[in-house]
Amino acid sequence: MSRNENRKQIGKLLSHKRKERGYTLEQVAIKTGLSETNLMRIEEGRYNTGVDMLMNIINALETKILLE
Repeated sequence: MSRNENRKQIGKLLSHKRKERGYTLEQVAIKTGLSETNLMRIEEGRYNTGVDMLMNIINALETKILLE
């Protein structure tokens, strides 16, 4: 799987978890300190983020993500 495909897969999971929890992009942005635009880009797989920020988003969503 390419890096781009990995970003898209992770982004889809984050988007799904955010919507499942009923959070808006604005709410997650406030919790993480990221802009809504960058969060949207991460969810779309168009933004490369580090592990620390990824964990920050996951914690803000109060969830876990399993990668296969």
